[in-house]
Amino acid sequence: MLLRTAAFIIVVGIFMSLPTNGGETVSAQPDFGDLRGADLVLLHGKIWTGEPAEAKNSAAKFAEAVAIANGRILAVGNNAEIQAYAGPNARVVDLKGRLAVPGLIDSHAHFIDGGFQLLSVDLKDARSEEEFIRRIGEKAKTLAPGRWLLGGDWDEQAWAGAKLPTRAMIDAVTARNPVFLSRYDGHAALVNSLALKLAGVTRDTPDPVGGILVRDTQTGEPTGVLKDAAQDLMAKVIPPPTEAEMTEAFRAALGRQGFDHAGDIYAEMRKGNPDFKLNEDTINSWAYSLMFQNHLPEATALLKLNVQMYPESFNVYDSLAEAYMKAGQKDLAIENYRKSLEKNPENTNAIEMLKKLEDGSATPK
Repeated sequence: MLLRTAAFIIVVGIFMSLPTNGGETVSAQPDFGDLRGADLVLLHGKIWTGEPAEAKNSAAKFAEAVAIANGRILAVGNNAEIQAYAGPNARVVDLKGRLAVPGLIDSHAHFIDGGFQLLSVDLKDARSEEEFIRRIGEKAKTLAPGRWLLGGDWDEQAWAGAKLPTRAMIDAVTARNPVFLSRYDGHAALVNSLALKLAGVTRDTPDPVGGILVRDTQTGEPTGVLKDAAQDLMAKVIPPPTEAEMTEAFRAALGRQGFDHAGDIYAEMRKGNPDFKLNEDTINSWAYSLMFQNHLPEATALLKLNVQMYPESFNVYDSLAEAYMKAGQKDLAIENYRKSLEKNPENTNAIEMLKKLEDGSATPK
């Protein structure tokens, strides 16, 4: 019997051949009508169907073949059944016993942050000062002058001597770009001289409450390491990501090896428009889709980025306030409704919601 399903994009795993159980996938299925016309047919393989085994402690169900059209699975079954699904221009691949698995679709991920991380410099496994400097210099060469070099995850404890890095180590290789590189634990960051200059930080700058500007013991000059709250001194000068940078991060995350999609919504946004660009409305739409699926941390992260990119829009604060309402964070909801009113004093939605929150007739969930 044949299993038919509208499923997700398939990828062929070029893995070592695995022994088959010699059986054929047998599964009840609804009648979806005639689905013939596959543009890709995989035969003589070991197709993982995702169905549980019928008996405990036995292997999961596998099929011999699969038919695919427009990136979606039409049917899985034995070779003879699936061969009949081939359209006139179908590509037929003999897997010769190799494994094929569905493409991974991550529907719960910190997708934007992950994209930016892929585009940043990774220093987590830099095992020496020399390697640390080399990676930073190589990344700086790829950036336009003036663009911030971000990333990090450095750990000086992995180096001989375990000394904190300094801006003097990286100034020569980052002369055109301000730098902010976090330590792996988030409690410190290294910035270069250009970043300190942009932030107006000098030897006369006092340590902020809850933070430390690490200083040279001889001169009193900042070494470039900012601990804890001292990192906030850079917040005012590191710009929010531009639309082009946001799009670059999305594409980097989407193209990560091993993943085909990060939720269907982005694929739908790009359908028929490979030059799709992010803007306030599309980010908002994606955030609301995540919000309605109760993926509140991801939705909130998207809406915060919208606030950074479009700080003069009252709508972005309204949306973020709604996310905080769903998360049960009343104070943050009120704060953002008030910010929305600052941008547009006639915003009736914010006026109404603030009134309800203050008189208790609206309760965050």
